[in-house]
This record gives sequence, C-alpha cells and structure tokens, in this order.
Amino acid sequence: MGTLGEIVKPTFITVAPEDTLGEVAERMSAQNVGAVVVKDFGRLIGVLTERDMLRAMAARVHTSDARVRQWMTENPITAGPETTFAEAQAIM
Repeated sequence: MGTLGEIVKPTFITVAPEDTLGEVAERMSAQNVGAVVVKDFGRLIGVLTERDMLRAMAARVHTSDARVRQWMTENPITAGPETTFAEAQAIM
C-alpha cells in the first residue's frame, strides 16, 4: 500500500491571514491552484479554498477589503507524507 508522499506534490502556496482575497485570488489563478495554506508566524492556522472564495463572493464582499482570516477554513485536519492511502481515506 502506498503513502501520500508518493503522490502528493510537496509544493504549495502559503499566504498570510492579513492578505486580501483579491491578492490571494490573483496568486491562485496565476499558479492554477484551488487552495492555499494560511500561516501566521510560521504556524498553520487554516486553508483558503475556491469554495471559501465563492462564499465570500456570495456575501458580496469587496476583494480588496476582505481578509483571508475572515473567510479561511480554520484548523484543517492534516496528514503527513508517511500517511498511507487507507489512513488518508479514513480521515477524509
């Protein structure tokens, strides 16, 4: 049985909680990704996904004013590269 480390790319975009949704949307679009990691002083505090962005748009927020902290999903469950496929499936 394989592990996540065998199939998941180790690179990801990191943003700050005080970044605006507009800034982050530009970065996500430029790098063709659907989610970014939110870190505060090096500590993982959340994830911002396309779905989170859609919720913000539905609320009619202005992307140059709205901050990542307001719309991110806090305290995401994580899995390391040593996690097996079966373990990851059970977590999901």
